[in-house]
Amino acid sequence: MIDVALRVDLLVDDCIVAELKTLEQLLPIHEAQILTYMKLLNVPQGLQINFFKITLHDH
Repeated sequence: MIDVALRVDLLVDDCIVAELKTLEQLLPIHEAQILTYMKLLNVPQGLQINFFKITLHDH
């Protein structure tokens, strides 16, 4: 058991975890974070939004 509070930025309709960031560069730890939230909450989809970038696009 992990004795840490789970702090998801946004959970949409119990099916999408949204993580909001303001970072110059997303790192592998950020992907691991959202995948962990998805697994712990049993949520099939996740979305990372980085507000540091001017436009949103696929990577």
